[in-house]
Amino acid sequence: MVRAAPLRLTCLASLAGLPAVVAPLLRVRSLPVGLCALGARGTDRALLDFTASTTESRSSIHG
Repeated sequence: MVRAAPLRLTCLASLAGLPAVVAPLLRVRSLPVGLCALGARGTDRALLDFTASTTESRSSIHG
């Protein structure tokens, strides 16, 4: 049930031909909190780079 909302967003993005990524960030009261990012057509690499830098910076703060 927790995954339903991000899956709806990534599914809609895929149907529209847009890149989408969902990545875990942290936990709050033992519940997962993540990042769901959508990009414009053709921005796949930029979206992956953004997601990687965001998740790396969070893990260095909380890791």
